[in-house]
Formats: sequence, structure tokens, C-alpha cells
Amino acid sequence: MTEARKLQDHFRTHGYVLLKNYLDEESLLILRDCAVALDSLPDKPGKIMKYYELSSCDGSRILNRVEQFADSFSDINALLTEGVIAEAVKLVSGISPSLFKEKINFKMPGGGGFNVHQDAPAFTKFIREELVVVMIPVDKTDEKNGCLQVAGNFFKKEIIPHVDGTVEISHLSGIKWEKIIMNPSDILVFSSWLLHKSNTNFSTGPRRNYFVTYNDLKHGRMRDEYFDFKRKYFPPLVERNPDVSYQGWTSKLSKQIL
Repeated sequence: MTEARKLQDHFRTHGYVLLKNYLDEESLLILRDCAVALDSLPDKPGKIMKYYELSSCDGSRILNRVEQFADSFSDINALLTEGVIAEAVKLVSGISPSLFKEKINFKMPGGGGFNVHQDAPAFTKFIREELVVVMIPVDKTDEKNGCLQVAGNFFKKEIIPHVDGTVEISHLSGIKWEKIIMNPSDILVFSSWLLHKSNTNFSTGPRRNYFVTYNDLKHGRMRDEYFDFKRKYFPPLVERNPDVSYQGWTSKLSKQIL
């Protein structure tokens, strides 16, 4: 059995594959530089979307995530659309990857975690097929800074019932949670149907992770459609109309990946 076949079999059965020491130094430098640049960029209306949260430690406003930046950084765009990240998606899942969305979760000190969920429900307006997500750590992920945890013994290729962005508790009995400890050279490729969660970052540094989502090219190129929709209904803070309430989206969808 070829290595690709083994990886794809594991992905189909368990919903994820961890590739250790996958990235070279050049790729790591591009990813780090982009993360630093996005953190320091001022909030301006436009393509790059910056979102914030309140710290669990002191209640201050801290950067939560940044989205829609690939077309503003040519090196990152190349990595994600035709470089080693896209190649990993094809290797593990067997699809022809088309970039659907990209974001960085900064998870600053005091940054909150997220409850058990699947990514798939957030995308059903656009596609009901399986999507493939790649997690790329800029910083080491561990228990202290709220690493990703996946349902290691439970994977179904279907949407599990959610309430306000969280899987109904009745479906969580017997699940064994696997903590995904990663170094910056590692990447995790997982299914949009995989159950996962994380905890608050109780460390003194950020836990920056790229989360890059792909659909199979046979379903079309949907990135622009997705971000146009999100910008309209759940815009970044700098673009929000003070006379409009975004509470419905905030409570139901921002807990997931929107």
C-alpha cells in the first residue's frame, strides 16, 4: 500500500491526519511573517477582516482572528493555492483543492476556547459536501495554551445536531478527546465533519494557528461568494454599522468558524 493510500484511509476512517515535520524553513518563515504583519496592520475597511474578543483574564479587547488575507500576500497565496499546503490536502484527502476560506486564530493570552462543534454546519449555505481544513501552527500548541482537541474515537460523515454552534450534549457520551500537540513545522489535515474543541489560552504568549479550508474543485470556486456573504452579514468591527445589530450572527456562528 502506498503512503498516500495509507493517509487517505486514515483520513476517511478517523477524519484527520497529523503530518509531523511537514513544513520547511522557507514555508515557516512566510507563515510567521504573514502572521506578524496581520497582527500589526491597522483596522481599515477592505479585504482583510480583523475580529476581536474580550480577554478571559482581564476583560480587555484582544485580537481574536484575521480572515481574507491570502490575496494580499503573494507568498501566502502561493503556499495555500498551489504550494505545499494545497499539496497536503490532495495527498491526505484525494480531492483537487480549491481555497474556500483562510483565517488565523491568534488566541492571545486570555483568549477563549470554543465548545465542541463541527465546521460543516457553518458552510451548508454554500456547500453540503465534505470540506477539508488544514491547521498550521505558528506557535507550539499544548495543553497550557489551549491546543486543539479532536474526537479520536468518533467520526461520522454527517452533521451532528448543534444548538447555538455547539454539538448537543446527548451526542458526546463516550467520546475520547485527543489533545493535538504540535510544533510549527507540523500540520493537521481534518474533515469539516470532525468533532473538535479547544480551551482558553492560559499561557503568557499567543497560540497562533492558521485554519485554511478547501472544497473539491469539482464543486467550483466559492471563496469570493463566501467572503462577500460574511462581510455583509458579519463584518469586521471596523466596517460595522452602529445602527445594525449583529447579535444573531455573533451568538450562533462566531463560536464556530465563521
